[in-house]
Amino acid sequence: MLGGANLCVLILGLCGACSQADDTPAGAHVVRLLDKLADAQIDLPFDPTDPEAVISAQSTLLLDLDTRALADRPTLLIGSDGRLTDLAAVLKKNPGRVSGRVDNPTLTMHPPETLLCPLYTSDKGPLLVRAWVGGEDPSVAVLPLRGDMRPDLFNLVALGEQIERSGFSLSGPNDRSGSWWTAVVPADKDRSHLFLVAVARYRSIEFGRLEVRRLTPLAAALLGRKLRPTEEHVMLGDSAREALVLPAGGSVTWDLTLPVDAPRLDIDLGTLGVEQSLQVRWELGASVDGEQGVWRLDPAGPVWSPHSVDLAALAGRRVSLSLSVLGDQGAAVLGRPTINSSPAPDGERRPDVLLILLDTLRADRTAPGEPTTPRIQALADVAVRFTDASSTSAWTLPAHASLFNSRWPQTHRVTGKLRRLDESAAPVLARAFRDAGYETVAFTGGGFVSPVYGMAAGFERYGISDPCFGTRQDGPRAELQSLIAEPNRRPLFAFVHTFAAHHGMPRPDELARFGLDDKSFRRLRGVLQDLTVALEQQQPQEIDDASIDGLRSLYDASVLAADELVGQIVDSLVACGRFDETVLVVTSDHGQELFDRGAFGHGHQMHSEVLRIPLIVRAPGVAAQVLDAPVSLVDLAPTLRELAGLPADSEAQGRSLVGLLQGERLAPTTLLSHLVAVTGEPTHVYRREARSLHVDEQPDGSLVATALYDLSVDPHERDNLLARRPDAVATLLQAFEQELAALRERGVAAASEVSLDAETRQKLIELGYLSGH
Repeated sequence: MLGGANLCVLILGLCGACSQADDTPAGAHVVRLLDKLADAQIDLPFDPTDPEAVISAQSTLLLDLDTRALADRPTLLIGSDGRLTDLAAVLKKNPGRVSGRVDNPTLTMHPPETLLCPLYTSDKGPLLVRAWVGGEDPSVAVLPLRGDMRPDLFNLVALGEQIERSGFSLSGPNDRSGSWWTAVVPADKDRSHLFLVAVARYRSIEFGRLEVRRLTPLAAALLGRKLRPTEEHVMLGDSAREALVLPAGGSVTWDLTLPVDAPRLDIDLGTLGVEQSLQVRWELGASVDGEQGVWRLDPAGPVWSPHSVDLAALAGRRVSLSLSVLGDQGAAVLGRPTINSSPAPDGERRPDVLLILLDTLRADRTAPGEPTTPRIQALADVAVRFTDASSTSAWTLPAHASLFNSRWPQTHRVTGKLRRLDESAAPVLARAFRDAGYETVAFTGGGFVSPVYGMAAGFERYGISDPCFGTRQDGPRAELQSLIAEPNRRPLFAFVHTFAAHHGMPRPDELARFGLDDKSFRRLRGVLQDLTVALEQQQPQEIDDASIDGLRSLYDASVLAADELVGQIVDSLVACGRFDETVLVVTSDHGQELFDRGAFGHGHQMHSEVLRIPLIVRAPGVAAQVLDAPVSLVDLAPTLRELAGLPADSEAQGRSLVGLLQGERLAPTTLLSHLVAVTGEPTHVYRREARSLHVDEQPDGSLVATALYDLSVDPHERDNLLARRPDAVATLLQAFEQELAALRERGVAAASEVSLDAETRQKLIELGYLSGH
């Protein structure tokens, strides 16, 4: 129930939520209050995940200019000759430059053209700037100006640097037919006006209507991507929660029966759109008595503050639980509100599960005797080590999608940089653990593993601060240690991800282990940046032998940093006595070419140095052993489900390896990998036992084999048998054609389009996945 007709409740986390017929089902020790809202009849004033709805409900229009109105203002156009021309003069000479609908005429801009326009408004509060833009690869930004500050219109390089320092880039879906691009400009008491810059960089664009709107602080927080564009999570700082956003003056009430075993209300609280403290009142009403209290939230404090209420005195009773936000400004964010209870003493507890993924770690760096991974090798000695594990792709995003939903990339189709995993099309691993009563937590480096890409689905808490780059006493690493060490009322499913090996950011002592110092490190980072740009632009990577050796050493030093994280996690599990009862997996999403074929990096080819990944599994009751059976990253979700006693995903394309762990033999199967080539066409690797067939997909959909390798005698894929084994190539290609057709016929794409926020885009630039230009 909701109190007050004028109170607005913004609900996130309801997609896929399953309401229980009984408040306390047998064997359950958690009541997820967000799930209890699934059947509530709530008339939302606007959907906070929909920018258009937020704009219409929470903003006031200050400026509304179409292209012709821009020409009536001091708007300039810089042409390919570098000359500044008044837009009105351009349109008078060539009126055909403006076309489109009567209500939204658009200006056609040809590369390289730049539009410059001052936007005068006396409002000093948060503003929303919107521009209607169409075409490929447009670039639009707004620069706030203060006092007599003026941009240098005759120096576009200096203007770009000024925007980089103080401006705000507009972001949008890059729809060729035209769409709204937006930027939130925060409040600034010294701001005099705004200056808009639009650039047709490489292809023509259409520039249409331009708006400036006044925002409430709450709307500014929502549109400024404090709330990321997912239907489940609110992102505050660098950590997200499944959450309910409750505006000031709003309240929400649950009627439920409390569990009988020492129940406790746990909640993480944050604030949106408010600078002063905010108060959240909780009230418990029962048939005889009740309790109440107030939590004070300080916006200057931690972005998420945990709070608890002991409900033991009301155990097993029917109660009314209300949460209200006092005041008239901003909103409170109610993160993962949950009623937890202590498991029954004789109850069977599911094992904790820790999935550690070390991004960009080659399998050969974890082999016995390698100096880069002493702690991982020590773990492998008491676990199951797979010597022939493969990824489903040569880069992060499609590989993680396969990890979480056990589908081949050819099926889930999360294969481009602007594609996201859509859990509504296929189950995801964390959701299965969450629905089984697990506490689901993630510590990640962000980038392609950010909530914006759908990777947070099913996680109650999701961080995007790399655990390798914090200290033992502070940040995500300390939070991870605390989570492992503290006694949990619920079993734990934790996903731990780091870009340590990808980034190449080791500590001085790790550099010294491989003969490097700070000076050589800085030089090699410059070399690495040049190589990344050359690879992106499909140019030869020119490098000397000394730099090759140096980059290999830098990679090894970076791997050592990831290895140290694994060691710390193992030490924490041992120290708290939970190592033997925990399912612990260490793996990677792909490897890294270290000039094995004349290049450095990944995402450009699919040979063994990039596709082969480490896989180590430690599980209660499973004997230590080394297994050489071919397995894939797509097999991990079914395996972890079975190890934890969770229901299987009947449509999974991977298979559980539990039988293999227990000494059984599994029937031979095929393994698939996929990469969208620089030409834009898909390329595949189709493996049956020891034979690996590389296949290019042509624009017309036909398949052409490009290489065949016998991995039993050529594990590094040096001897291409394509011309010498035509019969084997024909047989494998025909089998792959049939399997691919079947996958596409029965498979449902689990991908949808994504619009990148500024933070995620910057992270991908730092990782070398996107150009910063």
